[in-house]
Amino acid sequence: MKLNIIYDVCDAIPELWHIVAIKTQDMFYRQLRSYALELFRGDMDGNQFLTAISGAITNQLTKAWYEGALESDVFPQDMTDTDLAELQRLIDEEQEFIYKFGDDIIFLALLGGTLEDFRSKIGPRIDMWANRYSEVANRAKLWFGGKQKYVWVLGKTEEHCTTCAALNGIVAWAEEWERAKVVPGEADSPYLECGGWRCDCRLDSVGRGVRRSNNALARILEIIGAS
Repeated sequence: MKLNIIYDVCDAIPELWHIVAIKTQDMFYRQLRSYALELFRGDMDGNQFLTAISGAITNQLTKAWYEGALESDVFPQDMTDTDLAELQRLIDEEQEFIYKFGDDIIFLALLGGTLEDFRSKIGPRIDMWANRYSEVANRAKLWFGGKQKYVWVLGKTEEHCTTCAALNGIVAWAEEWERAKVVPGEADSPYLECGGWRCDCRLDSVGRGVRRSNNALARILEIIGAS
């Protein structure tokens, strides 16, 4: 019960996940082993096993992805559709092995396998699967490692154009600013009312704890009238 409360708190405050990273991987292992043993002993049927294992994989690999992302100061709410699609791809890869894993456990039980047989034949596969937590966390570190967030900052001029004023304070990935093709200081910018240079604006990198603006790219495109 206490563990569930801790996990609920970490879900509500994603930044805390790196604190319980080792415990979370251990939890993934214990869940996999518990469900496999229940199926082997006949305490859980095939459908229940598939549901339980599928849920564990989805939940724990998602937490691993969040943990790795936090190493690059990327919060779950910062993630784009592309980031989440990559996470789903990793989860889907693991889901493909569930049926074979369950069938092998059932087959071993039908053959009259002992607990020692379970440990020698199924145990190593559980170990390998649990290690996917660490692998996904490391994949996330590489995936998000090249990302840097930048905030639009107004220049020192006394008056600013409406475009720059609207962009002021928006925090977005460097790649999002590039995709929008809006760069402060760009001469004759077709997207900025000031032409790109009169407002003397700049993009400043932001550090840990500063979150990306909600729907940053969509907001930028709307402000500059692009799509």
